[in-house]
Amino acid sequence: MRYGLLLLVLIRNSFVLELEFRLNALVNLINSSLACLLALLVLTGFFGQVSQVGGWSFNQMVALLGVTLIVESLIDSWLFPSIHSLSEYIRRGDLDFILIRPVDPQFFITFHRFNVWDGANFVVGYIVVLVAMYQQDALIFSNFMQFNLTLLLGACIFYSLFMCSNLIAFWFTKVSDVWIICYSLMDMGRFPVSAYPGAMRFVLSFILPIVFVSNVPVQAALGILNFGTLAMAFMYALGALFFTRYLWLKALSRYSSASS
Repeated sequence: MRYGLLLLVLIRNSFVLELEFRLNALVNLINSSLACLLALLVLTGFFGQVSQVGGWSFNQMVALLGVTLIVESLIDSWLFPSIHSLSEYIRRGDLDFILIRPVDPQFFITFHRFNVWDGANFVVGYIVVLVAMYQQDALIFSNFMQFNLTLLLGACIFYSLFMCSNLIAFWFTKVSDVWIICYSLMDMGRFPVSAYPGAMRFVLSFILPIVFVSNVPVQAALGILNFGTLAMAFMYALGALFFTRYLWLKALSRYSSASS
């Protein structure tokens, strides 16, 4: 309950800081809508030449477009503004001020800053997924709930990948561009994992499981997700969060305070 209230306060503070830039919300929403429309036109033209991509139909690819927009929104509005600054905090010694706060430092680093207006892609992406579900006759309550669950599990996995890549800063301070790796992974998640060659498919399914971030929520939304895949997504998300916590504590033990 305490951390839930703290999260609301942090979101509110970020919202207040960006109130003077509220025109950005409209601009971002328009830009996201136009970019999404262009992507849909490209998809429509592409499927005029082929019937499927990696075994996926047009509606599945539309839903995948929506999911990638949602994940991009989470990166731009949450993960990047909050976690990307970790290397600077370590380099300047500002992490000291976070460690003395009466709150778990990992929680604070994870949620202390939001770019609220960059959440426009979330709205557009969610609408696109709902439209794909409707076109597929899959817009029912059970699919809707499974989609939101798998989206949450995918967010946990991607958060872990993003956080772990930034924790390298405890060993190598100048790692400001490491976030590009996560963006590149998300670019690969724009396509069905089944469209990739065998070795790459294995990596994206089990080593860097981007399949659970982008592909599995699509399957859940369209009602074609089996229980085994859902259980695996849950185990991967839980394991990723535990590993991230372990790596955070390990990294923190290496930190030398700027005042020491």
